[in-house]
Amino acid sequence: MADCDTAAGFTDAPGQIVRLFLSSATKRLHAWLRERMTRAGMIVRVDALGNVIGHYTPHPGYATTDVQPLARGKEEDPSRVLILGSHIDTVVNAGRYDGPLGVMLAIAVVESLDGMRLPFGIEVIAFSDQEGARFHTPYLGSAAVAGQFERRWLDLVDRHGITLANAITTFGLDLTRLPAAAYDPTRVLGYLEAHIEQGPILEQNGWPVAVVTALAGQTRMRFRFIGRAGHAGTQPMEVRADALTAAAELVLAAETLARRTPGLRATVGTLEVGPNVRNVVPGDVLCSVDVRHPDDAQRRSAVECLLQLAHVAGKSRDVTFHCEAADEQPAVACDPQLRKHLSTAIESAGYPLGVTFSGAGHDLVMMSRLCPSAMLFVRHSGISHYPSDSLAEEDVAAALDVLRRTVIEIVGAS
Repeated sequence: MADCDTAAGFTDAPGQIVRLFLSSATKRLHAWLRERMTRAGMIVRVDALGNVIGHYTPHPGYATTDVQPLARGKEEDPSRVLILGSHIDTVVNAGRYDGPLGVMLAIAVVESLDGMRLPFGIEVIAFSDQEGARFHTPYLGSAAVAGQFERRWLDLVDRHGITLANAITTFGLDLTRLPAAAYDPTRVLGYLEAHIEQGPILEQNGWPVAVVTALAGQTRMRFRFIGRAGHAGTQPMEVRADALTAAAELVLAAETLARRTPGLRATVGTLEVGPNVRNVVPGDVLCSVDVRHPDDAQRRSAVECLLQLAHVAGKSRDVTFHCEAADEQPAVACDPQLRKHLSTAIESAGYPLGVTFSGAGHDLVMMSRLCPSAMLFVRHSGISHYPSDSLAEEDVAAALDVLRRTVIEIVGAS
């Protein structure tokens, strides 16, 4: 937790926590992370996307206590690695735990092993970009590691007109080394990520930690309702084609559908009303619709239902409706075997076994394309993506205990 406090001090906006991808604050944090990982017994490198990677291969000379012998039949192979990590970038005016907590827990796990010999290496990765706040494309760091980085992204431009390619070279990284950032999947045993929950489920159930079953699939759409603008005082109600009332019906329909469908999240987050004048009937409304569910079939069914409801809402008011844009991200299931290891670790530590899904995206989205991946949620209070986020020390201790036990479980199974 002290390390998270330290990381929060590396910011591009004094008085706030703002650390965008490859910013000057990121460079300062890199220097601190290098020293911190080295102190924990790791060999540290930075790849071409700015991911900070610490490699731990313990040996007798490093151990601070007696080196534990490998189990019979276990051969030491440091080329095989278990990856632990999370991201170090933030949104604007962020909290201190979203991302950095997972990195600091991973470093603490390595320290807690205290020189224990393992049949594989451990790599702690502090991913450079997950939020996508600078170039409006998330998972840039983990995409590089997972071999999913798309060269076209190098042409992305931030609000200052700087391309991603220029940002990489200005930071001092080598664009020609981008392909080398991708891991060989045959080397990777798996990926574990600890992350604050960003929601109330763990708190409501009294779980300090919980196993994540899946990351919800997402559909993001823009709906447009086109009616007729008119004077608010002279246009009779019976002849109006009010685009906003049609949109309002969709907003309520989305809420009703999500409330009655377990696991569904449906949100209308933005409304652009035209002409947006106090005494004019709205003639044009553009709204965002965000639909999420851990089961893709149920999510797509909900999307079809909302499209139909929007058509009906428009037709009943002589308002034209169409979906202007849509994109989707499928759900990502966490690896069953890694989930089992996490569950065993939670129960052996004496904590209640909480199981839930994530409605938010994480680096696990990309890492799951590289290797078996799983996630541990840590109970969180306050507001995520905001300075008032808060963690209890005992919950962080529980997460560290469970992660360490999980690594030992994986040793036994490898």
